[in-house]
Amino acid sequence: MCWVHSMTGVWVYPLLEHIGPTARILFFICLTALISVYYVLGEILNNYIWDSSK
Repeated sequence: MCWVHSMTGVWVYPLLEHIGPTARILFFICLTALISVYYVLGEILNNYIWDSSK
């Protein structure tokens, strides 16, 4: 998203154009945290479903 903005000057999501820099940083931090939680949950589910020691 930041790369597209740096190349074209247009934000991928119009919301990012209307919020301030601090809110934008917080937005990206929250997205990164959410993606990390989903990744960890996926790893846990994968290990639970495909665990070979059952």
